[in-house]
Amino acid sequence: MPQGFVRRLLKPKSIRTRISFVLLSCILLSHSVQAGLSRGFVQELGVVMPAGEIAVDLYNSSGTYIPYTPNELRAGIGAGEILISEQSLGFKALWQKNIAAYANLGISTDKNQEFFGETGLAYRLVAQAAMINITPVLRRVGNLTVWGGNAAMFMRTKLTPGLGELLFGGEIGAYDDGTDPFSAIGLRWLPREMVTADVILFGSGGAASNSTVFRTPAALRINISLK
Repeated sequence: MPQGFVRRLLKPKSIRTRISFVLLSCILLSHSVQAGLSRGFVQELGVVMPAGEIAVDLYNSSGTYIPYTPNELRAGIGAGEILISEQSLGFKALWQKNIAAYANLGISTDKNQEFFGETGLAYRLVAQAAMINITPVLRRVGNLTVWGGNAAMFMRTKLTPGLGELLFGGEIGAYDDGTDPFSAIGLRWLPREMVTADVILFGSGGAASNSTVFRTPAALRINISLK
């Protein structure tokens, strides 16, 4: 792996935040489906969705203060998981327990409209209430080959009855293409078994990363799972 990637991953980055009020109207949602997202805030996790389960993003404000992650529909099938977004089509499968391989193909939505491909291997380590995830990534954008990698750590805690579960954690990542490293620190709230709300409290690496204004939350993403 190029040494430039390692230097960029360790490069310090100032944190941007955004202040806003968020209201989640989840009270009427059912308890009958288990939320099992196979991604973190930005990166893929070393797990796939169960066969027959579908997850879709209802709201997504990423891109300004953390890297843009497109709205997705994920569907678990017998062989793995299908990934569909507005710019790509992909597939993810378990290689071994807690190790998942994935690949995406698509066309970038920026002004250059370049063809891109991405493949990665996500490794997840779970110990009691903690989870660590590491994902090396190889991208091909136009004629450029890019190495990169992401790392994440989350801690899980159960809330009082009726409020669901809460995970607190963060992700960092970098790519050897001249872009700045990214970071995302926040909460994943599961108020109901079929609902997941990611609230990114602090983030960097998005389109407004050069701004000197501190804001929170940096992004909000709401997902619903169906079975």
